[in-house]
This record gives sequence, C-alpha cells and structure tokens, in this order.
Amino acid sequence: QIAKNNTLHEVLILTNYRDRTNNNNMMTAVDVLTFSLFFILSVHGLQGADVFGTEGESVEFPCDISYNPAVSLFWQIQPENINVLIKNTDGSILSLDHWKGRVDLVEGQKLRIQNLSRQDDSSAVGGDYRCAQMSTVGQESTLTVRYPPSRIAVTGHNSSASLHPGDELQLSCNTDESNPAPTFTWYKNGLRIGDGQTLNISPVKLENNGDIIICKVRVYDRNDPVFSWEEESEKITLVVTNHGNEPDSGTTSSGPGQAVVLGLSIGIPIAIVLAI
Repeated sequence: QIAKNNTLHEVLILTNYRDRTNNNNMMTAVDVLTFSLFFILSVHGLQGADVFGTEGESVEFPCDISYNPAVSLFWQIQPENINVLIKNTDGSILSLDHWKGRVDLVEGQKLRIQNLSRQDDSSAVGGDYRCAQMSTVGQESTLTVRYPPSRIAVTGHNSSASLHPGDELQLSCNTDESNPAPTFTWYKNGLRIGDGQTLNISPVKLENNGDIIICKVRVYDRNDPVFSWEEESEKITLVVTNHGNEPDSGTTSSGPGQAVVLGLSIGIPIAIVLAI
C-alpha cells in the first residue's frame, strides 16, 4: 500500500516492485494510472479536512507527516507555494508576510494562527494550508474564517414620518459583509411576522399606529466549532393617521399678529388680524 506521505522516490520503488512481482516488463494501464495519481498527490498533497475558525480567535492545522528535525519544515499556501512559516533545522522559526508575529507551531509541527483575520481565509489567500519537508508533503487544509456583520440598518421609513391608511410600506434590513451570509427575521410588537431581507406592509391600516418593528439578524454555522451570532436593529415605530386628522388645506395657521385667510363659501377672502 502506498501511504499518502510517500515521496516520489518511494512511489517509484513501490510501483516497480509490483511490476516485478507480476513478471511484467511493461507497466499496465492500471499501473500507469496508479503512478500518475500518486505522483500528483506527492507533488500537490492530499486534500484534508476543512478547518473552521472565528475572527479574532486562534486555529490549528494538522501536519500528518513524519517530522524529520534534520530537515527544515515549511508551512505554505498551495498551489502558489506562499511561505507562511519556516522551522529551520536549528529549531528557530521564521514567520512571513501578514502572518508575521501571529503564527507558531504546536507539538513541533502543527501550525497555529492567532488573532485570526478574514484575510487568512483560504479564499482570501488564494489557496489551502499545507506542511512539507523536501518532497514529503502533508494534507492540504481549507480555512474558513467566520465573522458577523459590523452594522445593521433598516431603511424604507423614518419613524418621525406619518403613514396613512392604504399606504404601502416596504422596509429593508441591510448589513455589511459577514461569513456565512446572514438570515433576517422580522418582528412586530415582539411577534414574528416574516423572514427575508425585506418586509412589506400593504395596505397600512389605522390599527398599525404605534406598532414597533424590528429586524433580527442571525449568522450561524454548525461546523465545529459552532458559530452563532444574533443582533437586533433599532426599533421602527409606525405613526398612522387619518387624512382628516391633518390640518385643513384651506386654513393656514399663523403666529400672533399675522393674518389668517379664511376661504368663505361666497369666494371673498376676509383678512382678520388676531391680536393675542
């Protein structure tokens, strides 16, 4: 059996051995396929389990090779061969680029990143994390960094503005970036009334006056370790009035000593000066 951390040289030996035991001077199609597969694995490493972390915390990556202290250990981003950390044969450790000062080794060869940043995510660095010594390589691990949004805002209505029966009201719950994407739940007076980023109230009714609307945002990922975050928006209070409760459009209010023009049925305006 060919182990996942065999070097290319070991793969060649094992493959040739199987050919000789089969008394076959030429490699069969299966042999060629096997050789090609393990050549790729030797060069690029095996795909490992996903690693999940939370921004601001720490995370560790496994290194499943037999560590040889006489050979330098490299932690890299694949497939670009970007060095994250180098452990020299004298035991000294060099951290590089934006990981500088945030990475070290646990148990001699596991990579640990502290104060995790969303810029450490595999999608941000352009590849997966992998340890290697010479041609011996470990599994590649994909890092996912979870983080919540930093702001929540409900748009579409100003609490100081009045609504009228029959109006259409559309509210939108907005956030900035998060990972994973957020879910949205709407509540009216403490009771759940809908899901999704937008809420439509149509038509608005007089009994909606005084209703308190909030949007609850949740970011959740069940992968170990579980990530769960919830936050509520500011309250939106609905003010609903009848058109008849507003000032008559035929009457203009004024201050003391100013004229109030009353439109009479005979069509002749009369100016009355109020001395208050």
